[in-house]
Amino acid sequence: VAARESVDTDSDPSTQTWSYAPHSARPLSGYRTVVLTSNEVSATTHKYLARYAQAEASIAAELDEDFEHVVVVPALAESSRFISDLAPGLASARALVILVINATEERSASDHETNAMLVSALRGSGRPWWRTRDRGIDLLVIDRSSPGRRLPKGEGVGLARRIGCDLALALIEAGKAKSRWIHMTDADVALPSDYLSASTSCHGAALCYRFWHQCDYELQADRALAIYEIWLRYYVVGLRQSGSAFGFHTIGSTLAIDADAYAGVRGIPRRQAGEDFYLVNKVVKLGSVATPTSAPLSIRSRASDRVPFGTGPGVHRIRQELESGDVPQFYHPRTFELLSQWHAWLGDQASTDRADWSRLDPLLHQAAIAVGAPAAISNIQETTATAEARGRRLRDWCDGFKTLKLIHALRDLQLGTVPWTDAVRALGAPTTDLESTRRWLAERDGPLP
Repeated sequence: VAARESVDTDSDPSTQTWSYAPHSARPLSGYRTVVLTSNEVSATTHKYLARYAQAEASIAAELDEDFEHVVVVPALAESSRFISDLAPGLASARALVILVINATEERSASDHETNAMLVSALRGSGRPWWRTRDRGIDLLVIDRSSPGRRLPKGEGVGLARRIGCDLALALIEAGKAKSRWIHMTDADVALPSDYLSASTSCHGAALCYRFWHQCDYELQADRALAIYEIWLRYYVVGLRQSGSAFGFHTIGSTLAIDADAYAGVRGIPRRQAGEDFYLVNKVVKLGSVATPTSAPLSIRSRASDRVPFGTGPGVHRIRQELESGDVPQFYHPRTFELLSQWHAWLGDQASTDRADWSRLDPLLHQAAIAVGAPAAISNIQETTATAEARGRRLRDWCDGFKTLKLIHALRDLQLGTVPWTDAVRALGAPTTDLESTRRWLAERDGPLP
C-alpha cells in the first residue's frame, strides 16, 4: 500500500501517523511513498475511531450484519419520499444507508414537525437509532432531531455527515462493510442504477460523481439554478485549464471518500456549510480524486435554507438578480490565465531558496501579497532542506482554499467580474440557451445521456 508520511504532533515515534492513499492512486508529485503493512495502515483508522469519532460510531459493535457498501445521508425537514429516489442506485448490491435525521433547537417548528413525521414513518419509537427496511432499502436511522437528542447550537450538516461517516468508518474497520468507500449523498438526489457498481473499479483518495440538476427553464427559480450550475462548472473548468490540482467539484451529495483517507484527515469538518469543500481540500493532498464512469446523479430543484451558503443561498441570490433585471456575474476569464502563470511560477520555487517575484505579472504579485504568499513561501524555502520537500510544502500551502483567496484578491484588486455569458464564452462554451451551455460544460467531465 502506498502512503504519504505525516508526523503527528506526538513526539514519540511510536505514535507516528500515516496519511493513506491506495496503491493505485496518484498522489500529488513530491510526496514520499512508503510501503506499509495492512496493520500499520489500519492504525490510522484505529486512532481516529478511538480519539476523534462521534459516539454513534459505537453502534457498529451492536450491528450483527454484513454489507457490501455503506451510504450516508443527512436529512433535515425531509419526507420519506426521497428514499424511492435512492433505490435505483442501491439495487445492484447489498448496501446500508445510514440516515441521520438532524436539527438544532433553533430550527423552525415546521422543520421539527417534518422531522418527527419522518421518524414516525420509518418506525422510530423513542430510540436513538434503529434498523429498518423501507421501499427495499436497508436503513440504519440515527435520530438527532427529537427533543433531548438535537444537534448543539451552531452545528449543522457538517456534524450530521460526520456522525454518519464515523459510523460507516467503524463498520468498514470491523469488516461489516466490504467496500472501502464511504459514500455520501443527500435527500434531493436520485441515484443512477450504476452508482455503486461504478465505484468498484475506482482508485484514489476520493470519488467525485458527475451530477446534473433537473431544471424547468420556464421557471425563474430553475433558470437561476441552471446559471448556478454553470457557475460551478465554469470555476472547475477554469481551475483545470490553469493547471490547478484542485480542479474538481466538491458537492457533498456527489462524494465518496476512501476509509483510511477519511481517518487520515480526521473526518469531516463540523461546519454549518462548506464541509464538503474543506474535506476534499484536505483529502486531495493524500491521493487522487477520481470521477466514476456512472451516469450522472440527478439533483432536484428546490428552495432551501438548510445552510448559510452554498447551493440554496447561491440560487436565491441569482434569482433575485434575474428578477431585478441584473445579469449574474462570474470571475473575469483573465483570472485563470493569471492563475496558470501562478502555478508555473510556484512550481519553480521548489528548486530555489529565494523567490523571484520579478517574473510574476504585477497584478498577480499584488494578489499574492494580499493572501500572505511572500512570508509563507519565504518560510518554506528557508526552512526546508530539499527541493522535493519544498515542493510538497508549497503545494500543501497553496491548496483549494488559498487558491480561492488568490482569485478573490485578483477580482478585488482589478479584474472585477463580467456577465456570465461573456465568461463562459471565453472558455468556448455556447451561450445560445442555458441547456446548451450547461451540457457543454458538463461534458468536460464525460458524455451525458
